Amino acid sequence: MRGRRQGGGDVCGTLRRDRFHRRHHGPRRASVHAGPPALHGVGRRPGARPGAHPRGSARPGGPAAGMQLRPALPVSSSRMRCGRAAHVRRRRAPGALRTGAAASGAGSCRRLRHGRGMPVISAGLAARAAATYAGAALAGWLFQRMHVPLPWMLGPVMVTAAASLTGVRVAGWAGLRSAGLIVVGTTLGLYFTPQAARELIDHVPLILMAVAATLLIACSASLLLTRTSGIDRVTAFFCSVPGGPAEMCMLANRFGGAPVPIAVSQMLRIVVLVMVLPAALTFGGAGRGPGPAPEPLTTLGVIELVLLLGVSTMATVAMTRIGMRSAWLLVPLVVAIAASLSGWAPPAMPGALAAAAQVCIGTQLGLAFRRQEILGVRRALPAILLNVGILAAGCAAVAAVLAAASGTSLASLVLATAPGGVTEMCLTARSLGLEVPLVVGFHVCRVFIVVSATPWLFAAMRRSGLIDLPHPVPKSS
Repeated sequence: MRGRRQGGGDVCGTLRRDRFHRRHHGPRRASVHAGPPALHGVGRRPGARPGAHPRGSARPGGPAAGMQLRPALPVSSSRMRCGRAAHVRRRRAPGALRTGAAASGAGSCRRLRHGRGMPVISAGLAARAAATYAGAALAGWLFQRMHVPLPWMLGPVMVTAAASLTGVRVAGWAGLRSAGLIVVGTTLGLYFTPQAARELIDHVPLILMAVAATLLIACSASLLLTRTSGIDRVTAFFCSVPGGPAEMCMLANRFGGAPVPIAVSQMLRIVVLVMVLPAALTFGGAGRGPGPAPEPLTTLGVIELVLLLGVSTMATVAMTRIGMRSAWLLVPLVVAIAASLSGWAPPAMPGALAAAAQVCIGTQLGLAFRRQEILGVRRALPAILLNVGILAAGCAAVAAVLAAASGTSLASLVLATAPGGVTEMCLTARSLGLEVPLVVGFHVCRVFIVVSATPWLFAAMRRSGLIDLPHPVPKSS
């Protein structure tokens, strides 16, 4: 008979049941083996199909009835019924907290498999993250006592990066960085008075010229990076364009670039500039310092500040749901600017809250330095650092030209045109008492223009023969 064999086993039915089990419960984790092939029929009921359970039930928890039960993987009794391991190991980035139902090994198979349920954090990882943030805060306090510029960010960055690179097990939570970005974006947006907004509009031609010059310098630096490091031209191009690590890695993935050198190069550029620029400007006599401490908050001020942060948080979450990138900084910035320009004058952000936000951001920035990735590009590190220096020097020269042509403060324009991160450069301007709205405006416009124009600039270099690309590129028409 079709679908059956001599031993009386329904092969088609068995295959259907196996497919159903795999689809709904995953692969079977326990198999019944009856010893050597010569003894395979021993202990089976007469007429039963091969592989069927004998009398006495060979299922977990029951007697084997002369047959040997060998689980393929160690599983707990609560999971045997569903055929899934109780503890599912999932890949996660180093330094990220392990969350989800799989962290506890509890709950139903369906919730475990689809990632539903309340997030659970292991106690050891939570303790490690708490120790990491405590060490970062202590480093920020020590840097402040030593009068280092931007102490609450530089201290956590240096300590966490050093610990991560030396093999110390550190951890952090990306949610704290997001909360810190909301606080920082709100803080920077409150600097936008109507007069500052008018001055920023007058500087729009300078912003466009600075962005165009930065892109030209980045293209030239990428060609030199290819010659000095051996990195292919596609990867070198995205290593040099100052558009942010996540954005450049995403674009490089599309055009065939290697993501690890790009991520390392972009992070090195941000960290090197945040370490060098504040100290260089401070020792050069630029800036007026952070200014007077904010006045103590009144009850009404606390209510206004909580309301502003709440609106910023809800707007940010809504924008992230629709896929907006960099929403954790830009949306609170826009909300605070709108509140400031509308005539509502919320109180300044308390110093302790701003410092805590910088500690969270700096810690996550330091955690981005992973030992394996740095060792993977160690031969190209000198060339990458040279590339960062060329890009920074070229942007500083552009700032000097723009300052001479417009009469704007040179220190403010150096920070505004620097190829660093938006958050880091704006916080540096705030800590040095420079023109925060000008620096914010330059960097926000640069991010939008660079991320939008990079694919078209890449296509132009491809057509000119400067870059060999095996993948299709978007047409510029």
